[in-house]
Amino acid sequence: MLLDNNIWQYNNTPFTYNKYFTSKNNRNLNYIEMRILIISLFLTSFVACGNAQKNDNNFTEFYHTYKNTDGVVAFELPMFLAKMVIDKDEEELKEFVKKTDDIRFFISDKSNLALYRELEKHLQGGVYNDLIIIKEGSSTLTFKIRERKNKIREILLTIKEDSSFVAISFTGDFTIEDAKKMAKSVKTDGLGEIRL
Repeated sequence: MLLDNNIWQYNNTPFTYNKYFTSKNNRNLNYIEMRILIISLFLTSFVACGNAQKNDNNFTEFYHTYKNTDGVVAFELPMFLAKMVIDKDEEELKEFVKKTDDIRFFISDKSNLALYRELEKHLQGGVYNDLIIIKEGSSTLTFKIRERKNKIREILLTIKEDSSFVAISFTGDFTIEDAKKMAKSVKTDGLGEIRL
């Protein structure tokens, strides 16, 4: 029963008529609720993807986990030192270093060769692709690349021998040609010449 323009009575209890509950405005509320739901789902999936990327197995994670292990020498080479060490006539290497943000070294002696298997586990999962693998006797040299958004973000060189293994990571913004030039510049005594 209508008592006033805006007040209704039902079972002798008056209540105020709310203009937002008309059928037209009810459709507007549903539209707004749907937009909020869609935006919330989008943000949730965006955060989940970001966390998934952070949890990707990679060399940096391995480096920070094992760098203080006995029998391991691990360090980051400051870029100004890297530029100083390069010979003036090595133009290609100088160009490569200009594109490099970080260089990390991880060197392990014979007592920690199990860490090499641990490193291989860290690099599984499709994050890294093999560029070059050279095996000769008990020595193995590999070049791996990690790509993101059609750019090479990391070049990882590993050398495994009976007595030790070495991993060197170059992070930056590289092309496939940069990676090939880098591979050619590496001295591979006993492993033959790298041909690309």
